Amino acid sequence: MRAFAALLRKELRQHGPTALAFAGVLIAWAIVLYNFKERWDDLIPPLLILPMGFTPLWFLWRAYQSLRAEWSGRHAHLLLALPVPGWYLTLSKFLVLLLEVGLYAAVHAGAIYLVAVHDDLRHFSSPYLSDSVGNAFIRATLWTAFRTVLLLVPHGILILAAAYGIIHVSWLASRLLPLSRGRRIVSVLILAGLGWMMWRGAWLLGLALSWLPRIPVAQGMWIEGRSADALWLIHSTVTVAAGPVVGLLLLTAALYAAGSWLLEREVEL
Repeated sequence: MRAFAALLRKELRQHGPTALAFAGVLIAWAIVLYNFKERWDDLIPPLLILPMGFTPLWFLWRAYQSLRAEWSGRHAHLLLALPVPGWYLTLSKFLVLLLEVGLYAAVHAGAIYLVAVHDDLRHFSSPYLSDSVGNAFIRATLWTAFRTVLLLVPHGILILAAAYGIIHVSWLASRLLPLSRGRRIVSVLILAGLGWMMWRGAWLLGLALSWLPRIPVAQGMWIEGRSADALWLIHSTVTVAAGPVVGLLLLTAALYAAGSWLLEREVEL
């Protein structure tokens, strides 16, 4: 495990400065929106959501660039020649990318709370409810949102793991070509094909695993009634079929195994 820890430290050193710089840009953007939210009232929601939609694309780009840099600098060749297990390389890169996305997610969550939630909750509760009931409502709302985040995080990690596995395997498969020309085109075609196969495979496995119980993905809360001194809340849980989720998990594990096998045995050093 020392080799794996060393790889993690190497990836953190490579990705850390760029990740912190990008997080700093997101924080600066949130501060700008907070200072101008009264003046840009109607524009605040799309301007707040814009960088959140960009983050998944940034993750995909960073995943591709990480693999490209590893092979262009011949670091992967050296590590595999030592030898280092292929899954060490794959998992260390994914974990660091996951930490990077987690940092951005935390910044996004803070921006949402600062710009769009905190003052609006105060404004909603203060005209209708006493201070104690209003504070209880705010705590209940934030706790419901926090539980939703906890339920969604594993699903998000699974989707990111599948996306990285597809990029990794498509990149490695393109390296099997004897000539360097056309590798990018082949990589894109394999990536699209693997994405389609993962989607259809998860759906088919979901049908076969339809007997599994449903799993929660979000918490809901709404007000059934209220008065100045009391508030009646109803909580609900949003669930989805577990079959497709488990199917995607199994396919992702198979994809990582295939990537490790290609990396160690088939790709020429």
